[in-house]
Amino acid sequence: MFDQKSVPLSGISKVHAVLDTAKTVVIPKGRLHKYAVPYTKQLLSEPLLLRAAAIPLFIEDAPHVAGITAAHQLIESGFQEQDWLHNLPLLTLSTSRFAIVTRYNNVSSLQRKIANGVAITLCTEYPLTSRQIVRQAGIKAVIKSVDLGSSEARAQYVMAYDGALVITETGKTLFENNLAIAVDRLRDIELRLIWTD
Repeated sequence: MFDQKSVPLSGISKVHAVLDTAKTVVIPKGRLHKYAVPYTKQLLSEPLLLRAAAIPLFIEDAPHVAGITAAHQLIESGFQEQDWLHNLPLLTLSTSRFAIVTRYNNVSSLQRKIANGVAITLCTEYPLTSRQIVRQAGIKAVIKSVDLGSSEARAQYVMAYDGALVITETGKTLFENNLAIAVDRLRDIELRLIWTD
């Protein structure tokens, strides 16, 4: 159906069992919505729509709720390894990924700094995930947490730092704001089914 790695067929019955027995099912609105919808087609009632970042918090406060969100949202909310929260990988999106971006005329300079082990400063909306990503990639970086908001705001922040660690799909919006990818595909976005008993 999609150009992604998805949950093995043997796991689909588990996904349906969890969603069918949940009192409430929550799925993300925005860019992840189209990937979550196919998992909820068999439900008798419409799922609630929330921002992906709000789904772990919603599930924490409500018993017998299941939701679909991105793995990095579990990291950012601090719920990645909680005993009370079950989670099952659903889908790895090959089109949506974390990348380091910078001003169009700064790509080569930033790539040299990274290759030479020079510490860089990156802004991001996802500080906990970004620290994991740069550590795993062996990139020396100071991570600054900012609300990047609109693509115009992202471009302004990138001017103040070496670059930004962002989620991108096509790169079209980056190009429109004179930004370019310096290091691509640091981590793919992964959807997860999360639920409580």
